Amino acid sequence: MSTPGVDAIHIDDFEATSPVKAGHMKRPIGKKAKKERQRRGKNVTSLEDSNVVMALDVMFSKRTELEEARDMARETSRQAREMARETARQAREDAREASKKFEFEERKMEMDIMNKDLSSLDDDQKEYYKMIRHDIIDRRSKRSI
Repeated sequence: MSTPGVDAIHIDDFEATSPVKAGHMKRPIGKKAKKERQRRGKNVTSLEDSNVVMALDVMFSKRTELEEARDMARETSRQAREMARETARQAREDAREASKKFEFEERKMEMDIMNKDLSSLDDDQKEYYKMIRHDIIDRRSKRSI
């Protein structure tokens, strides 16, 4: 009951306009509800966390595998290049040796022809060796130019 001339204050009006209403007037969560909320929250979070951790572990292990595969590929490629260089070097060396051997054999054969005693040969054989001697002399003179 209200007194005439005095404004009546209704509790509902006070609650609606009071800044303290939100934190002060709410009923706190019961202990059971609080525990249940925590249990559900932890399980969900820990389940989500474990899924995230598992996913990260899988990603990390795949990344590690890829890095190892990349490193192995690089090493294999490096070894292949090294083997190719060595093979090419060996081929050049073998070619030089073969060339030297050929030149040695050629020079030896030319010396045998140049030093051949023609006195015991018939005229055709003498002519043949003289032509070969001229060819040898011509080739040697062209090489020295």
